[in-house]
Amino acid sequence: MAACMIVAGPITANAALSCASVVSNMAPCISYLRGSTGAISSACCSGVKNINAWAERWSDEAQADVSNTV
Repeated sequence: MAACMIVAGPITANAALSCASVVSNMAPCISYLRGSTGAISSACCSGVKNINAWAERWSDEAQADVSNTV
């Protein structure tokens, strides 16, 4: 079984990740997560990738902020 991350649209680098962004990015994955479909849709994978990319950017920015205050 393949796994992927979900996100529906691109999230800008400095944007806060809102609940609405997560919902819209994860919506294409609902049927897969409920077990209603055997395959993960490309829209679901795109959404996961978008959220993952946001998390990586946020982590990098947080690390930079900590480094700049020391």
